[in-house]
This record gives sequence, C-alpha cells and structure tokens, in this order.
Amino acid sequence: MKKYVLISFILCALLMLGGCGEKEKTFVAGENELIHLTSTPMGGVETYEIYTTNIMIYVDGTVKIYASDFVKWLGKEEDIPEITLNITPEQIEEIKQLIVENDLYNLRENVGNKDGISGTLKQMTIYAVDGTNTTGGVSVSNRQFTRSYDRIENLVREDLFLYQSEINKIQYQGYIEFINRRVEFMDRGNECLFNHQDINDVYAHTEEISDEEKVYYVIVEFNQHGGELLRELSDSATADNTEILTLYLSGNYETQITITGPLNDYKLHIPQASEEDALALATKIKECMR
Repeated sequence: MKKYVLISFILCALLMLGGCGEKEKTFVAGENELIHLTSTPMGGVETYEIYTTNIMIYVDGTVKIYASDFVKWLGKEEDIPEITLNITPEQIEEIKQLIVENDLYNLRENVGNKDGISGTLKQMTIYAVDGTNTTGGVSVSNRQFTRSYDRIENLVREDLFLYQSEINKIQYQGYIEFINRRVEFMDRGNECLFNHQDINDVYAHTEEISDEEKVYYVIVEFNQHGGELLRELSDSATADNTEILTLYLSGNYETQITITGPLNDYKLHIPQASEEDALALATKIKECMR
C-alpha cells in the first residue's frame, strides 16, 4: 500500500512540475507595429558595406525601409535616407498567418548557426498586444524562420533592392573620397612641399588689431619636419620677393598663401575674410587629413 502511495505522489509531483513550465504565448496583433525584419552582413564584405537594413511593417499596411548601424556613414552632410510605402490588407493578413502557422511568436531567440562567425545576421521582431518576441541568428537554416522571412521580404523586394542600391552607391562614393583625401601645399613649380603627414594641428584664430578691427586666420601648425621645410622656404622671402604656396585638398585647388618674410614658429597663417570662413576652412582641412 505504501508503495502505491509513493508512486502516486511521485506521479503527481511530476505532473505539477510539468505544469510549471512556461506556457506558449498566443499571438494577437496589436494596433501599431506588426513585424520588424533586419539583415546585417557579418563578414566577407567591405567595411563600408556593413550596415543593417530594416523593414518595419505596421498593422495598417505602412512599411518603412531604412538603414542603421553603419560602421561609418560616408554620406557626409546627407541624412541617411529612408523610404515609406504601403502593402495591401491581404498582404498584412498573409503576414499574420505566417506568424501563427510558423509559431514565430514563440520561436527561440537564437535559431542561427551557433558556430557561425560570418555570414548574414537576420532577425525578426514580432509585435503583439501583450509583448514582443525577437528571433533569428547568423546563417539561419531553421525552416520556420527562413520560410517566413523570405515570404515577408518578398512583399517589398523591388523597393528593397532599389533602396539598398542607393545606400551602397552613397557609401561607395564616400569611401572613394575618404581614401583619396589629402592635404598638399605646392610650390611655384607645382611640387608638393608639405602634406598631411607634416601637420600637427589646424585651427581658426582671430587677432584683434584694435577695438574695431580684427583679422582672421587659419593656422596650420607643422611638426618638426614640416616646420624646418617651412623655415627654409621662408628664410629668403620679403615683401618684394614673396614665396607662394598653393593649397590643394584631395587634389582640388583651395587657395594660395603669400609668404612675405621668415617663419620661425612652424606656423603658417592663411588669411580669411571672416571668422566663419576661417572655421569652415580649418574644418575642411582637418577632414582631409588622414
């Protein structure tokens, strides 16, 4: 009798423990976000090609495609573009059906290749009235995930391709400008006397001549090597026998500097019309220094 009581007790305990496990969540769509797809290359591409492509889909059919998480955004002054489009109510229902059929709201966080260190990181975040669930990984082979991801992405494939092409073009052009940037000071014979490697610092400077008069400069402060070359060049300069330097930034003409006397402090003064002009040129030179 005691034996049967003990067995019954153990069975009850096991049933109770089983009942304590985490229950699966039931997906019920909310009123705003529905699903967010992201894709990020993790290796095998150039640095300027590494960024995250986002597809944010809302319950009302609005879709926003945008890029984020750049190693470096090379678009200069440009804001990162994004596009907004709409899909049909039927396509929204198709997405909801995929979420339910493939149990995406309960899919574990990492369904990727656990040994994968390169490839593409793909993730989906599912939004419901009671919370969210993010799932994905690197080089995912899970059929529930890949089937759903590919079907949803295919709904905006053409717009996505055009958007990524635009981003890649901006990044590549910026990269080419980045690797070609340089600062060069040329002499009368168009020979380069100094470049960015000879410069310690560049900054704007305002000099007060009187209470009503100010002059504005960009000061290029050279290191010892550049400073000695500057001193040697300027030693024989006078108001009647000037030396001329021409500043090129990334191969493009910027301005000329006239030297009228010896420069012994390793500093080259470039006159500017205003404080704003001085700040702008100093910033431009710094951006071209590698």
